[in-house]
Amino acid sequence: MKYELKRIEIWPIVKIVFILSLLLGFFIGIMYAGMFLLLGGFSQLAADSGLDEISSFGGGFAIVILLGSTFGIAFLYTIGAVIYTVLYNLLAGSVGGFRFELKQVNDSIEEKTSVG
Repeated sequence: MKYELKRIEIWPIVKIVFILSLLLGFFIGIMYAGMFLLLGGFSQLAADSGLDEISSFGGGFAIVILLGSTFGIAFLYTIGAVIYTVLYNLLAGSVGGFRFELKQVNDSIEEKTSVG
């Protein structure tokens, strides 16, 4: 059986991409927050060196970075996925979509237990 994917529903794409990008954004946010907490830990060394700006990185800033990157990445990736889905639907309607072939497989219990 040969099939052609002519249209993709947008709402399921939005749900899946948003959840996956929330997870990705959270892990990226943890990395950045950890980096800024480390920089805040070196605030005394930085103040002695004349870099007073680094001493402002603290726990509150790390939370803002964590939340901002989590929801910012999720929002941007979801908007991108919606744009790509709409573009795919427009192009697949005019020039054709992905073509793939499906094969029906019979997974009955008799076949699995019989010795071939």
